[in-house]
Amino acid sequence: MGLILCLSAAITGCDPSGVAQEFSVSGSVIDLEEEGIEGVVLNFSGGFGSATTGPDGEWNKTGLKGSVTITPVKDDLVFLPGNVTVGGETDNIEFLGGPAGSELWALELSGTIHSGLSSPAIGSDGTIYIGSVDGKLYAVSQDGSINWTFTTGDEIESTPAIGDDGTIYIGSKDGYLYAVNPDGTEKWKFDAEYEILVSPAIAEDGTIYFGTSPGNLYAINPNGTNKWEMGFGTLGHVSASPVIGSDGVIYVGTSNTGIIAIDPDTPYPFLWDVTHPSDSVVSLALGPDDVVYAGSIDNSLYALDPEDGSLNWSFETDGWLRSNPAIGVDGTIYLGSYDTKLYAVNPTSGTEKWSFETANTIISSPAIDDKGIIYIGSMGTIDGQHFYAIDADGNEKWNFDVGLSIGVNSNPVIGEEGIIYFGSSNGYLFALLGEGSGPENSIWPMFGQNVRRTGRVE
Repeated sequence: MGLILCLSAAITGCDPSGVAQEFSVSGSVIDLEEEGIEGVVLNFSGGFGSATTGPDGEWNKTGLKGSVTITPVKDDLVFLPGNVTVGGETDNIEFLGGPAGSELWALELSGTIHSGLSSPAIGSDGTIYIGSVDGKLYAVSQDGSINWTFTTGDEIESTPAIGDDGTIYIGSKDGYLYAVNPDGTEKWKFDAEYEILVSPAIAEDGTIYFGTSPGNLYAINPNGTNKWEMGFGTLGHVSASPVIGSDGVIYVGTSNTGIIAIDPDTPYPFLWDVTHPSDSVVSLALGPDDVVYAGSIDNSLYALDPEDGSLNWSFETDGWLRSNPAIGVDGTIYLGSYDTKLYAVNPTSGTEKWSFETANTIISSPAIDDKGIIYIGSMGTIDGQHFYAIDADGNEKWNFDVGLSIGVNSNPVIGEEGIIYFGSSNGYLFALLGEGSGPENSIWPMFGQNVRRTGRVE
């Protein structure tokens, strides 16, 4: 194969001349019961061929040089990690394998995940944050253990949003917006006087936007001081979590049919406000070119021009649309309805591409992975309740049963290596093996736009 030269001092196995030396690697592939998996093929980059696990799941490879990436493959299985890169003698490399949808762990929290409205967010270090009706914000490690809890004065329905510096922002029904340090200590709290039910959004400059019920929309500086606040009069209170466009414009849904566009520097007068829906706006997302998608309890999804709020089209279902839309790479809009269906909607015409019927009412918002798989939950039934993985053509890939009459109303988040996290109505946080390796690279692949749930186009 000729000489392979070391390109970095970080690569081990080199002699002083800089020529890569041969090395060996070994390890094992185990299943969720920690038993070896036979017949897994491990492919080695750089033309070094492959190795196959034996009956005990163990494998080894000799004669490697330079930096080599190892990728395990076996039909109908996914692996954690998806690959490993080595540059020198290494043993005990372990891969975990199992069918997509397998439970990695389920953590019981001390309170229920109320209505699924508090959903997990993921920090830059992989920590998962979620609120609960016991009034606590939980910080959970990737192995399913609790790192710390932070106690507020009342139930939490808001989903946490995480700033660039790792600060976690969470609203509580006690009327406070809390800023929590990554170590679980309080940074500051802001008294908004009324219940906070919707989730905060974080602008590029660090300003936090959130609304109260009943009450106002607030803009809070990163140091916890009030930048500005406003009420909406006859348009009602903030009924959908605000979203932020690529130009910094804030879009807000209100309880009296209003959708409002706000300049962050000159909040009033509004850039525009419209009353296209005939009832409360309860879900929002942004598509390509900042097209505004708004779901209402009048059963319809509305697509609005971001320039003036004019109506591009509307799409009617047979139930409320509390499920926040997610957008695929081709612009397809996915959202669930109280009529039990997950819909795929054409972004140009607003017509139905397909629908998939779940077991019950959908409040959960879809999340899309980098293989185009859509994940969503639905409310519980006496026959058991499922969390679903649906392909881009509307076909079920698999489902996961969380138990009798237990709802999955939480909005799933897709973390590193494609692991899916979501909460259930009986107070569990689940981690499942996903199909892909992370979120879809689209304009809005999940609630809050990204794993930190900042609620802005990035």
